[in-house]
Amino acid sequence: MRLTAGFLGAVLLTLLLSASLAGAAPAAAPAALLPPPDNSLWIDSGKIKSQGPDLVVPAELTATTMAARLWSVGPGQVVWTEEQRDAKGVLQAFGLNLADVKAGTSQKLVSAPTALGDPADWRLEAVSLAADKHSLLARVRLTGTGYQSEVYSIALATPFAVTLLDSGTVWDGRSADGSRSVAATWMTTSDGGDSTEAKYRYGDLLQATTVQPAPALRWAFRLSTNLQPWADRYITAAAVSPDGTQIAYVNPRGLWLVSAEGALQPSLRMGTPAGATAPTAVAELYQVLWSRDGTGLYVSFRRVSETGPSLYLLPLAKGAAQMIAPGAASLCLVTITK
Repeated sequence: MRLTAGFLGAVLLTLLLSASLAGAAPAAAPAALLPPPDNSLWIDSGKIKSQGPDLVVPAELTATTMAARLWSVGPGQVVWTEEQRDAKGVLQAFGLNLADVKAGTSQKLVSAPTALGDPADWRLEAVSLAADKHSLLARVRLTGTGYQSEVYSIALATPFAVTLLDSGTVWDGRSADGSRSVAATWMTTSDGGDSTEAKYRYGDLLQATTVQPAPALRWAFRLSTNLQPWADRYITAAAVSPDGTQIAYVNPRGLWLVSAEGALQPSLRMGTPAGATAPTAVAELYQVLWSRDGTGLYVSFRRVSETGPSLYLLPLAKGAAQMIAPGAASLCLVTITK
């Protein structure tokens, strides 16, 4: 058989490539995902997923493709929202629902995009159960007016009346025994008593409160303009550790930890540096929740190279965040009473 030079060259090239690949180090396997916590719900690309033997998830939750946020507001009770926005961020469709994931039922309380303000100007930030347990309190961030916030009451009995309140506190989180709570409340305060608008500062008041045996303010500090990074303007999420000793909160500069006993110098746990271009840098933080054992923080954040957030477990001790669910933006730890 007559072999051409071209054929011999092709065979030689194939042999060289085979030898090269055989000697190459195998590609690194992707890091294994951590399992989601038991009795939890999370949102993945608009769909609600669940984990836990004690949950009876209503059909409405498993059917939605527009899920936006989740909050645990009582034993077995979960507030979940649906949102659809246009390219400019204007709200086109909205639903606020209360589910009982122990009984497997869900009820829609709010369905109009205008129910909590101008659809182009608000985002729902926090929901908690009112003290009388007959209504929900919802904190809305007005994105077009200096990030001021407003509080609405949503009745739990038909016709589910929605009322704008003159004042009110929406609790961002409570300790495991309910004895400590934390809330971010919008305030405008003047400097030195000068009433001119130029002398006013605005921002959130972060306050830690003892709920039991009687309500009492433990400490508070104001986040405002022109202050240090840990006090930068407004808070998008806050949570109390299960034992009530520490508070984690998120502001535009990052994720911070502070003692619930009144130390006013928070420490930075995860930063969001302005103008960061490194692909792995954290560009935006969305949520923070304490793990049930208090050893870590569940956080959802987006890196510079990513288009959306993912859910991670961040050890309280120094260490890298471990991914739980790519594409997840909201986690809810459900309390189930036997």
